[in-house]
Amino acid sequence: MQDYPKLLHNCNNVGFSDVPRGYCFTTLKNDLLSANDKIKQGLSGEGAGSCESDIYFHNRRLLRMCGADIKESKL
Repeated sequence: MQDYPKLLHNCNNVGFSDVPRGYCFTTLKNDLLSANDKIKQGLSGEGAGSCESDIYFHNRRLLRMCGADIKESKL
């Protein structure tokens, strides 16, 4: 990505989009114990539970942006 502007000819302009991580990225790379340790440190657990939760959270956010009335769970 960083080298892309160097490949362009005639000084073409280059821009980028910056979006919150939840809109475009979540990982599933840690086992349950490692994920729990990361959550205790205030980081994303990057385990199965947090990955699935990220996907559902993002889908609710997109539906709200489209005008859906979705309430948050009290659980």
